[in-house]
Amino acid sequence: MLPVFDEYCALIAGLPDQFPSIRFSTLKVYTIGPFAAEVGRLTFDGGYVLDVWELLDLDSRTIRSYSYELNRAGERVWWCDPTEHPGDPTLAATHPHQGAAQRPCRVLQEVREHLER
Repeated sequence: MLPVFDEYCALIAGLPDQFPSIRFSTLKVYTIGPFAAEVGRLTFDGGYVLDVWELLDLDSRTIRSYSYELNRAGERVWWCDPTEHPGDPTLAATHPHQGAAQRPCRVLQEVREHLER
């Protein structure tokens, strides 16, 4: 379960402090009736850019849908989305994606691990 809305907004706003490799952030959380959308982009060292899209259910405090994509110089390097991939066993094994409560931090940890390779 996600933190309450105000705490989640603070978590998003604090990501650059928690992850010093973030050079610029346009992540914003917008309310849309009983839902909220988190959209934006994080720019990292080395020319990496992470595009983020999440649809949050404010009542159940869950992420209803999401998409993350890491690019470098216009080339997709890594992505995560809720799409099932039954034809690709390496992707099928990770569906459904778990841990929505800490997804932003977990995604950034995965991105950081990728950048450190």
